[in-house]
Amino acid sequence: MNEANFRPTNVKRGCWCLAQATLASALLLAGCGDDAQKAPQVEVEKGPFCLLGTLPFLLGDTGWRLEQNQEQSDVRPRIKHQPADILSNGEEYAYTDVPGATPMSSGNYIVRGVMARTKESQGLNAFPVNGELATVWSQSSIDGAWAKDGEQVTLDAEADAPGQYTIDLGTSSIEGESRFAYAILNAEQSCGAHAIYELSQGRQVVLADIDATMTLADDEIFRQIPDESYDQVEKPFSVELTQAWAAKGYQIVYLTARPHFFRAETRAWLTLHGYADGPMITAPELTLGDASRGYKREWVSRIKDDLGWDIVAAYGNSESDIGAYEEAGIDKAITFIIGENAGTSGTVAIENDSYATHIESYVQAQPDANAP
Repeated sequence: MNEANFRPTNVKRGCWCLAQATLASALLLAGCGDDAQKAPQVEVEKGPFCLLGTLPFLLGDTGWRLEQNQEQSDVRPRIKHQPADILSNGEEYAYTDVPGATPMSSGNYIVRGVMARTKESQGLNAFPVNGELATVWSQSSIDGAWAKDGEQVTLDAEADAPGQYTIDLGTSSIEGESRFAYAILNAEQSCGAHAIYELSQGRQVVLADIDATMTLADDEIFRQIPDESYDQVEKPFSVELTQAWAAKGYQIVYLTARPHFFRAETRAWLTLHGYADGPMITAPELTLGDASRGYKREWVSRIKDDLGWDIVAAYGNSESDIGAYEEAGIDKAITFIIGENAGTSGTVAIENDSYATHIESYVQAQPDANAP
């Protein structure tokens, strides 16, 4: 099979071919000749590709390199892959799974992450998958063809970061402000999505916390930890809030104190519920209280001062959110707080635990985002 061209898994059984078209219309399902390859039927039950292990294309059956990993895949069926997003201003870039004060990188984009699994009821654990082949793929925005960016055997148990892979994407620049690269654990064909956001200095962005800001309450995440199938409840009109800002051209940036090992579930929830696309910054470990405030303060400063992006609104619910935004220099007039702390410390209150009125009275009145 040609590694540069693969079949999407979210298509019906039958013949297909790659068309010379845009990304949105690259894959056609009719008019293929006798030489066209047959795509076996693959049901995508959990939404867009690469969420919770769903693949965007099919690879050949490679099998497990290590027998113990195959055995553990049955014992630990819950996917916990941990790819990191990349935030860039075109000159330097930062990974979203490290503290905000970590030195930035330059040069080629290098994606890195950890392949991991856990038992169905153990969402707070992530057991690395060591010594297995990981490949990274990206899709052409011109003709829709998939190309392999690189491959690496994940690091073994004795390494500083077991289960980790690091792959250089090369010198090709991204087209537009965002690009996705998909890391595949070849043995079982599960994957994790790396998002690369290259936004020019001066780009206007909106910050959004997740727990009790996008979700209904802080305890929603704890309901999903033992039960992957639990669907966290949204804060009323929080999806529409992000969509309203995005429709005006503002980039949403999700800044959460959730640990990075809960990334797979969090990214899936945002996408499947229809929240506007955006980078998701996660804490290196479980972070609460004062530690959460410090972690978020560092990242807000990184976004403002290092990346040079213009924060036009910041949403949160907790005292740690208020403190982090204030200490990083966010004006209280654009600090919007929902829940029991709404309006405290000079912030702007989101009334009635819903964004409905705020969208109509404030967001819709804002001008379209500036193009830096």
